[in-house]
Order: sequence, then C-alpha cells, then structure tokens
Amino acid sequence: MNEKTILVVEDDTSVRYALSVFLEIAGINFIEAMDGTEALHQLATNKFDLILCDINLPDILGYEILKQVRSNTNLAHLPFIFLTAYADMRDVNKGMELGANDYLTKPFSNKQLIDTVNKWLQI
Repeated sequence: MNEKTILVVEDDTSVRYALSVFLEIAGINFIEAMDGTEALHQLATNKFDLILCDINLPDILGYEILKQVRSNTNLAHLPFIFLTAYADMRDVNKGMELGANDYLTKPFSNKQLIDTVNKWLQI
C-alpha cells in the first residue's frame, strides 16, 4: 500500500491538536512541526506528499517556508496549502503569487480541511 504523508506546520497547540484529530479520523498520515525550523528539518529528513502550513510562525514565516520549498528541486512539486487566520485578499494573493496551491482560513471545518487535503493528495 502506498500511503501518503503530510507535513502539518502549526505553532498553536490547540489548532495543531484539532488538526491531528481531524486528520486521524480521516485516516491521513501526518507529521507535525511546531515552527518553521522544525518544518525545514522535517522536509530535509522525511518524504512528504503535501504541506499544510500556518503563515504566522514564531521563527520563520510560512511565506519563507514556501519560498524555500519552491526553490528546492526535490520539494518544488509538493502541494502547499496555507492554513491561516490571515483572511485579507492581499494575504491570499501574496500566498498564491509565491506558489501556494490552496489557502484555508481559520476557523475551518473538518470537512473543509479534509476535502482540501484529499483534493491535493489525489492530484
């Protein structure tokens, strides 16, 4: 069986917990990172099929993680979804211009999250 794994980058403990519950219920494998430094380490040491990333992280903004992913030939193909409270169209546009594949705003529903993740895992 070829199981897919996603990287979840979220610094807020309660949001990360909710994400883990939703993903576990849906049967989606994931590894968590609490900040950008940990995310970049995970990307260097594990194989992922999708990245779900907050923008406002304590050390490295999600925008910078996206730039590094897109500039790395081994990672550039990965679907990258921002999950953030930044709902202003300027923020959405910035993320999409940098190469994000999708953009979910908090608060999100279990269905929104799982539908979006599954859509990009199937592409």
